[in-house]
Amino acid sequence: MAKTDLARIEADLAERAKNLQQQIGQGESRKITVDQKDGQLVGPGNLALGDELRIIVVDFCTTNRYYDRGYDPQNPMPPACMAVGDVIAEMVPEDGVPGRQSDLCRTCWANQWESDPKGGRGKACKNSRDLAVVMADELEDPDAEPELFLISCSPTSLKSFDAAAAQSYRIFGGTPIKAIMTVRVKATANYYNLQFGDLEANPYIERVYPLLEVSADMLGRLPDFTSYEEPKHLPPQDVRNDARRAAAKR
Repeated sequence: MAKTDLARIEADLAERAKNLQQQIGQGESRKITVDQKDGQLVGPGNLALGDELRIIVVDFCTTNRYYDRGYDPQNPMPPACMAVGDVIAEMVPEDGVPGRQSDLCRTCWANQWESDPKGGRGKACKNSRDLAVVMADELEDPDAEPELFLISCSPTSLKSFDAAAAQSYRIFGGTPIKAIMTVRVKATANYYNLQFGDLEANPYIERVYPLLEVSADMLGRLPDFTSYEEPKHLPPQDVRNDARRAAAKR
């Protein structure tokens, strides 16, 4: 390929990325979530999507979110502390978080097992994989513009996604963008979570590759921390101290 052709392609991809960034708007408005009442996937505008989708994961990151209070739908709060990154062992809280808990996520008290003030083996800080995805079936129309959506994997879905990402590497020799995978809603005893599998080769690489830059922007967006208010109650001191001691032994 001539250098002039490559330069033209790069310029075109950059222009497409710029236009798509304007098209998709804020990441919050492009979320696909699970309705915990009926186990259905829900898209923007409360659009019912059924209980499974074929998706292309354009890019993904790890996100740690620590909320210092229970969820109040009448007064939702951003996380007190939050980190976004690709290398889990090197993750640190983002600048500007209102309730920074540690200088390093790996040794933070809230990121240790059994640190959840509610009890059990869970963590006070919720680890997730945030995925920037395209719905593969929509690309069957050759004229369709690929749209990015955000799916957040809860801690109970991490192993399933990580296994699918590793399988993509083994089979197709690359990141999940090289595969189409199916995400399904699976019922457990108390809630619904996401399961990933049924990988196949992605024939739409050329069409979704220009979304990489935009997906990085979507995944890196932080919530508005200005609405944060100090909680009336903190986790019990003994819970935090026990978690810190556990971290120190690692």
